[in-house]
Amino acid sequence: MLKPTRIFSMVGLFLLVALVSRPVATTAAASPQVIIPLNVVLEWQPGLDDNLQADLADSGCPAGAYSDSLLKDLEIALNQTAEYVYTYTQGQVAIGRVTVSTNGHNWQDADIRILVSNDFRPVAYLGGITANPIVYTNPKTNVNTFFYPGAILLGRLWDSQSARCGSWADAAGWRTIGHELGHHAFFLGDGYKNQNTQQAQYCSTTSAYLPHESDDPRNIAHHNSLMAYQYRADQLWADEGSGIPANCQDTNHTQLYGSSEWEVLQHFYPGVAPVGAIGDASAYAQWFSLDWNLGSLPEHTSATINLKGMSASHPFAQTYLNQTLSGQPVRMLYQGQALADQQVIWGVNPSYENTVTVQAIDWYSGGLYTAQEQPIIAGDSNKYLLEPAQWSASLEVQPVFKSNGETDMLSALKVIGRECLSHTRIVEIVFCPAGGRCHKPQQAYVSGGKFSTTFSLYKSELEALSAGHGYVYARNLNNDETVSTWYQLAGGFGPATAEVHAPLQDSTLSVSIEPKAKIWDGGHGTLVYQPAQACSAEPLPRDLHLIGPPISAQPLLVYKEQTIGWNPDLPRLTFQLSYDQTILDQQGIAENQLVVMVYNPSQGTWQQVQILSQDEDLNLLTLDPQMLSGQGLIFAIGY
Repeated sequence: MLKPTRIFSMVGLFLLVALVSRPVATTAAASPQVIIPLNVVLEWQPGLDDNLQADLADSGCPAGAYSDSLLKDLEIALNQTAEYVYTYTQGQVAIGRVTVSTNGHNWQDADIRILVSNDFRPVAYLGGITANPIVYTNPKTNVNTFFYPGAILLGRLWDSQSARCGSWADAAGWRTIGHELGHHAFFLGDGYKNQNTQQAQYCSTTSAYLPHESDDPRNIAHHNSLMAYQYRADQLWADEGSGIPANCQDTNHTQLYGSSEWEVLQHFYPGVAPVGAIGDASAYAQWFSLDWNLGSLPEHTSATINLKGMSASHPFAQTYLNQTLSGQPVRMLYQGQALADQQVIWGVNPSYENTVTVQAIDWYSGGLYTAQEQPIIAGDSNKYLLEPAQWSASLEVQPVFKSNGETDMLSALKVIGRECLSHTRIVEIVFCPAGGRCHKPQQAYVSGGKFSTTFSLYKSELEALSAGHGYVYARNLNNDETVSTWYQLAGGFGPATAEVHAPLQDSTLSVSIEPKAKIWDGGHGTLVYQPAQACSAEPLPRDLHLIGPPISAQPLLVYKEQTIGWNPDLPRLTFQLSYDQTILDQQGIAENQLVVMVYNPSQGTWQQVQILSQDEDLNLLTLDPQMLSGQGLIFAIGY
């Protein structure tokens, strides 16, 4: 076990940190310097006879999977990923034993967590491979960045544009896993945007603009950096004596470290050094092995649903699979979005009682349409009708922190609700972490249309931010109607003068502070995002045509165990949003037609916000800096 011990300088003290990581050092000269074992966990239980090709067809996707079996597709992808890592570290690092588990087993130990969602964008907690919290001090700026155990999170598939279609065994799939491992295992930041100008900027010493390079594998093999655009690069970049290249200046990576990717790799893995091109990339297989921890696989766990009741005013529906035993909640699986009245549901496990809840919000009237807890049959087509809800509420998830004497650590989640339509006296609230079992339902009294409760997190849920992604629902005990939401804790953010928690990389929604801005000494920013809820905003203008559900962003200042809503006493924030290219293609919408509306609760109106930059290669929009009022913001992308 590799156990390098470091002393890191902090303000007013020296912090001794033991970096107890899973990578294993090797000594043989012909062997890699480091061998990294990985744990991969699927959130759901796949079925023996589930057919990936058929599910892709039912999702309106082109054929392209390498196998009818998702698990076989994943096996091919993990082999390709291992070869990719071995190649881009020039044989210095190899992927060793990879253990694949299903149904959320060993979620807290996972390096790669695969969600069942069809609308989740791949992300990674920077440096999440560390077994214990560590701090890195930039030698040039003396800025401290804290790294915490975390994981890579993926959606069910990835085709470079969305999680609805694709194959992990395709180049876009395994290259993306390799890119996220660059964040997770090698502590490397992203290299595709200038953090000062907020413009697209692809870090490379071999290309002026990576996305425009040829997709010929022989050409890709020549280029860096895969941390800028993994679809056209096989290499990391090194400082060849002339300093940081112009198109690598002020990227996320270089602002954090002020040095090349190879230098950072060497810092965290002493002994690793660029040695030039390797002779035989297939040598990765000497150290790679794959173990399966599948449990008892049912025959079928895949199903389709067909929806009636969707319309132009509510064209996007979000779907949740609820699993119970003897009526008690056990698991909750967010399936993503239903488009064109149909959706493929994964993980219908016969070990549980399975029901589906579908929600669609009419953002032009504020109405909520639902199909409430409908039974679902695996291997079949299930028909549901969306009807106007008689009761609904908006749900907001907030993290609760406690100090460990050195920094603030996540300890609980607070759920805050506000009723929209009719009122009730008591609601039942359930919290289900992704990959884990639901907590015992809690009842909350409603006062003035508002209610709240707090769920203390179990030790296993605190390990490696296991509860960083999860689900909540509230039930009206009078009429049994429910509302559901998912949430994502997106790590920290802060200016170059602050001690910050390492942020989530490649996120659906991310935030940054204006350059040279200052926040309270000892405080740091953290971000939570989730789908916007019914009655959380006024109706949208009817001339805006949505391309996806609005999303709610809640930036918070964490200060002495308090979480404070980002407010006018704090610097303005710059938000980056992603969008689904497949929806634009299906509807014939040009990317230059996109507009973004923002809702600030303190103002009570939707306003169009200026787009500072648009990256049409990674489908990202960066917005004009926003002043917040302590209540977060809601963003809607349309045309």
